[in-house]
Formats: sequence, C-alpha cells, structure tokens
Amino acid sequence: MISDVSNVTSKSVRKKDSERISRFAPLFILVFVCVIMTVLNPNFMQFANIRNIFGQVGGIGIVALGAMVVITSGGIDFTAGFGVALCGVVGGAFFLANESNALLFIITCIATGIIIGIVNGLLITRLKLQPFIITLSMMAVIQGVMQYLSEGRMIHLTRPSLQFIGSGMVFDVIPFTFVLFAVMSCIAAFIMRKTKMGAYVISLGSNEEALKLSGVNVGLCRFLVYVFAGLCTGIGAVVMVTRIATVTPSISGNILLDAIASTVIGGTSMSGGRSSVIGTIIGVLIIGIIGNALTMLSVPPRMQDVVKGIIIFIALYLDIAINRYQNKRILQN
Repeated sequence: MISDVSNVTSKSVRKKDSERISRFAPLFILVFVCVIMTVLNPNFMQFANIRNIFGQVGGIGIVALGAMVVITSGGIDFTAGFGVALCGVVGGAFFLANESNALLFIITCIATGIIIGIVNGLLITRLKLQPFIITLSMMAVIQGVMQYLSEGRMIHLTRPSLQFIGSGMVFDVIPFTFVLFAVMSCIAAFIMRKTKMGAYVISLGSNEEALKLSGVNVGLCRFLVYVFAGLCTGIGAVVMVTRIATVTPSISGNILLDAIASTVIGGTSMSGGRSSVIGTIIGVLIIGIIGNALTMLSVPPRMQDVVKGIIIFIALYLDIAINRYQNKRILQN
C-alpha cells in the first residue's frame, strides 16, 4: 500500500517537473536569443528597436492566438495568410466605396475573417473531412478570390484613426498594435482557462471520444474553434494592413508560417490537447526578434525564411520528443 502511494507520488512529481520544463522552455529560448542577438549587434537592445519589435508582432500575434486554439483542438488552419489579405482587400473595397469610412473598413475586415472561419467550420463539421484537407483547399479558394477582387490594385489608408491603429503609441511608449495583441491574449487566456469552452477545446485535442461520451456537442465545439480563428484573422488583418497603411495582396507573405511557428515554439502541442497563451506571446516575440535581428544583420529575406523554417523544424522535433518522453515515463510507471 505504501509502495503504491509512493509510486503515485513519484509519478505526479515527474509529471509536474515535465510540465514545468515545457512551460518555461520558451522563456529560456527568448532570453538566449536576446543575448545572442545583442552580442552580434549591440544596437539590438536599444529602446527604439525593442519598441519597433513590439509594434511589428501585434498583428502576427493575434493571428497566432487563433492558430493556437485550432491546434489545441487537434486541427490545423492554412487559411490565415491569404485570409488576412482577403480581409484587407474586402475592407479596402468598402473603404473606397463609402467615402473612406474608417469604421466600415474595420467592421468589414473583421466580418470577412469571421465568415472565413464560419465556412471552414461548416465544411469541416458537415463534410466530416480532415481540417488539413478542408483548409488547404480553402486556402487556394481564398487566394483566387483575393486576386480576383484586388485586380492588383493598392489602396492607401489615409484616415488618421486607421493610421493610429497601425502606428500609434499609448503614452508615447507602447505601440497600440501590441496593446490590441495584449487584449486579445487576455480574452484567449480567459476562454481557455476559465470557461467550459476552453476545457472542451483541450479535451477535443487530447481525447475526443471521451468528450463525445460526456455528451458535449463536439461538432459545435470544433465549429466555434474555427470561428474564433476567423475572428483573429480579421482583427489581425486590421492591425497589419493599417500598420503599412496600404491594402495589398502581397501582405499575406509569411503570416501563416510565423503564426504556426510562434504557436509551436510557445509550447502548443501539434498533436493537440496542450496550449499556452503566455507561451504563444513569447513565441511571437521570439519570431519577431529573429526577423528583426536578421534584418539588422543584412540577411536576405529569402534566407530569413530558411532560418524560420529550420526553427519550426526544431520546435516540432522537440514537441515530438517531449511527448514521446512523457508517454514513455507514463508506461514505465
């Protein structure tokens, strides 16, 4: 009896140690990256540069929060990159057609993102196909629609209110884009940690069958996950488009790559069932810092993509290794 209690206690301690390592790993990586970049370029840690990084990561960070929730549920969403561009193009069209109405631009961008999420959610839950297949197909559809609607045009956003969203400062210190990111992070943390929906999302990724047996509407839960991701895409589009003050199809760039990389580096498991809002924030900062540092070191943009790709590979490998290690220890005990 005493032996059994001892084994259970030992198992619990090892599990907590493993979780603690997973939780703090992104922070250690962030500190390590900052030290390396400071050694390579002493100007890296200047206040103006740090503030610039915070301003740059706001939009990607919001999209990454949506990716975090989707991946935690055991799904994937490939529509974020072109989705941001489509939101900007649709919002820009309404902006021009309604005498440069800034509020209408914001509402239209967010509504377009939500519609993308609704379509993704309905197709996945109704057709019973893998999210990988659905969102990959939708990515191609969104890209085509975006190119058709934009016709290669660029729309300049000249309204002061929109320019403030993209480049304004709170108390002349904190970029407004990062404030929006912080607000969305608080909302995501509240949903994931303090509501039944958050518990359902985690269970959906870790043990879907058990969730079904408990009487939860799994289809509705998965649908709402993609709607939230669409909401993040729409808000992220407002932030990123207003930051460059121009609506252009090329804005899609590496949004999807950066969002997924930030999420995985932050400790969200690609197999589902585990996530961290704080980790995602740190992951976003790591990706932003690396991009900023590589630019300061005059590394060509294409080589920056290579570096980010390697980082994603390492993060995925570590995620798989940690899961295997945890499963092995569980089986041994």
